[in-house]
Amino acid sequence: MPMAVVIGFLFIGALSAFVYFQFRKEPSKPIVTLESASPLKAKDVKISSSLQFAKDGDTNKDGKFNGGDAVKFSFTLNNVTQNGGKFTTLDTGIPTKYIYYLRSITGSTGYDKGSGTIKFKNIIVYPSQTQAVSFEANLVYSTSDVDLAYTPTLTDQANREIAKGNTNSQFITKVAADATPSQINVIKEEN
Repeated sequence: MPMAVVIGFLFIGALSAFVYFQFRKEPSKPIVTLESASPLKAKDVKISSSLQFAKDGDTNKDGKFNGGDAVKFSFTLNNVTQNGGKFTTLDTGIPTKYIYYLRSITGSTGYDKGSGTIKFKNIIVYPSQTQAVSFEANLVYSTSDVDLAYTPTLTDQANREIAKGNTNSQFITKVAADATPSQINVIKEEN
């Protein structure tokens, strides 16, 4: 038997013994799994979110969010309870008309934009855990300054609100219609 296999068996055995004796020392601390957890209730989860430039996303290097810039939206779901939830939905509140080319999604298997905002469905929220969801996108071009305001909300399978984050707001600086390539659609905001 190769020496690496013997060492592997010894390591696994020692780790198993350590885990066993840790739980024997503290029998009053039951392991809470998603299956044994109570369903999430309102205010069990805290949501925080942020918007920043993606790597090399500030295309004209002016430090302002402009059309065409690549940005990263990040959301943190902090479950502060022993409750858990399957198939929750994170509605980011981000209007789809202000972003395009979503990519680099983490924390979810996909998204839905059919309702006019970006939603991540089927998110599992484990007891006493933090879940991060993020994605990158490009900002649209607009002929007027746009206030990109969004309020993230987490709901359960029955569409009951579990948590609501703070409203974030970021201005997208306008561009002159003749300053964009002709193949790019420019949003013209009605005032």
